[in-house]
Amino acid sequence: MAYLGADLSQTKEQQSFDPVPPGDYHVTIIDSVVVETKTPGKHMLKVVFSVVDGPFAERKIFDNFVLGNEAAMSRMKSMAIASQHKSPDFIQDSEELHGLKLIIKVKVSTDPGYPPQNKITRFKKLEGTQTPVAPPVFAPPPASPIAPQMQAPKPTPTTPSFTFAAPAQAPQTQPPVAASAVPQEKTAAVNPPAKLPWE
Repeated sequence: MAYLGADLSQTKEQQSFDPVPPGDYHVTIIDSVVVETKTPGKHMLKVVFSVVDGPFAERKIFDNFVLGNEAAMSRMKSMAIASQHKSPDFIQDSEELHGLKLIIKVKVSTDPGYPPQNKITRFKKLEGTQTPVAPPVFAPPPASPIAPQMQAPKPTPTTPSFTFAAPAQAPQTQPPVAASAVPQEKTAAVNPPAKLPWE
């Protein structure tokens, strides 16, 4: 007999590794690791998802992404977008995914020679997590909820135009002309009449 003294009161019972039924699950990415595949020189990212709620809460679902494989990298980007990663076009470290939440759609695969297991067929964004769009600040409310009234535009003040009139000129007066300067009309000289013979 071996004495253990192991306190298991705070230890959870091992979860079942049986696949969960097909459907959509709200999950959190809780772990990831890069391992070498059976093909020398190739590596694979293994991601662990944990179900958040429902009858299968805390059940683990796994997925693998072969690095450098076009189809696998496309699925990885879909996962990053659905989990709202800050930069889905470039993931520096797989730990950046830890704690992100999303919806996964799973099915049960029954490949010959392997036990039944879950396979993720789709990644979806968690509803209600979109960034709200702020309403425009300067948009005035409509005048009426039925038919907004159009307000007449305010007249644009205009600068009065001024017409400058030329100053009135005083009537020009000629200086008085001396009488001597006025030309006198010439008259013909009148000779006295000659005396008549009977005078």
